[in-house]
Amino acid sequence: MKNWLKDVKEGDSLFFVPRDLRWHKPESVTVAKVGRKWITLESYKGRIDKNDSGYARGVPTEYTYGSPDRVYSSEEHYNYCLRMAKLRRKITDYCASGLTDDQTEDIARLLNIGVDGEL
Repeated sequence: MKNWLKDVKEGDSLFFVPRDLRWHKPESVTVAKVGRKWITLESYKGRIDKNDSGYARGVPTEYTYGSPDRVYSSEEHYNYCLRMAKLRRKITDYCASGLTDDQTEDIARLLNIGVDGEL
């Protein structure tokens, strides 16, 4: 996936998800400034590294203590990332619950992972 942050311009709207959802709600934020390295968000929401492509998990804001807030290209992008994370957990749980050897080989073939002695 290409780095979507390279196309962000001053005045664009991004979707901001705070690290603590008990006290703050996700909201749309405006880009205040786009520099060579950093994208600064309005309303003291922090800044994000322009070189982080984190499309699948959102881009973390610069934060010194604790886990960072996340920024997504849109609310739809945020919902897509949540759905994909839940799907990955569900697949992992399903696989951990036990697959037959035939099912395992079928999955390996589907994912183009070496089955014949090579991993």
